[in-house]
Amino acid sequence: MKSSSDANGNSIRHQTSRRGAAVVEFAVILPVFLMLIFGGMEMGRGVIVKHILEEASRAGCRVAVMEGATKQDDTKKNKKDKKNKKSKKDDDDDDDDDDDDDD
Repeated sequence: MKSSSDANGNSIRHQTSRRGAAVVEFAVILPVFLMLIFGGMEMGRGVIVKHILEEASRAGCRVAVMEGATKQDDTKKNKKDKKNKKSKKDDDDDDDDDDDDDD
């Protein structure tokens, strides 16, 4: 019996073994690859949690330093600061527009 072969002269049995080797290599590499991807995602999540905790501790320290202050006082102050920053930014943008009219 003559075994069948492809255009390059390789037997079908040889092709099947190469295909099987590719599957085995993929099975070995896939867990490592997934571990790297998910590990990177977890590291990013950990950095975000650390940042949130640092900001919460700063807010707690600000409240603790003020005498007779409550959490509501700090919240009101933060909202006011955000409004002031936004209005200052809007004023700066308006100033830039005025400079263009002087030409």
